[in-house]
Amino acid sequence: MDAHERLSLVTVAAGLRRFAFLNHIRPRNRKRVSEILIDLGFCSRVFTLRFDIDAKTSAVSRATADAYLEYKKRNQRFIGLGVWSGGIDEPDYRTITVSNLGLMLSYPECCDEMDIQTKRRDHQLFLQALSRDADGDPSRISESLRRKHNVAKTSDSHLRRWHRRFELTAARFPFALHTACNNCLKSSSSPTAILSKTHERLSSAVSEELYFLVQWAANILKAGRS
Repeated sequence: MDAHERLSLVTVAAGLRRFAFLNHIRPRNRKRVSEILIDLGFCSRVFTLRFDIDAKTSAVSRATADAYLEYKKRNQRFIGLGVWSGGIDEPDYRTITVSNLGLMLSYPECCDEMDIQTKRRDHQLFLQALSRDADGDPSRISESLRRKHNVAKTSDSHLRRWHRRFELTAARFPFALHTACNNCLKSSSSPTAILSKTHERLSSAVSEELYFLVQWAANILKAGRS
């Protein structure tokens, strides 16, 4: 389990967050890790998040966008271990989706919205490229996705901006558990800054090892920063 996922668990144990989602654990280890977490007093189970990113755009027909969404709902799986404290009710696994996970994890709304917008833009551009190659035929979208058809999106600038924010978050707010939006990155009193400082105090109080592991991990994450 990486340093930030360890910190994620600690925030749940301390009551700072109601829910954690661990998605970096290898599939073959999920059951054993879940058993260990339960032995430690957590509640845990495998969650499969439903895809619900709206890729609709005026550049493609509604039927084409609907075909894309239906395929993604049936075939795209985002799997991890959900973890929560024993003193609260189990989150309803049927209602946790790709687009509402950030709020479930207590990320700032501004940063969560930035992340969703980035995902939405990426899927829109990918769908536009698929539709172009399929001559706008909705019936060919599922087949293209099934065959993993390579397409060239018209732009990746949205992903580059997100990655830059990711690197800057690691540099400025190493104890944050999310990628900060532009407004948060500009302020030392932003929601992200406050969360990072709160998590920093918690990790320092819990374990000197955890404190330095998180800092070390953040240094690796920001390695690409120019």
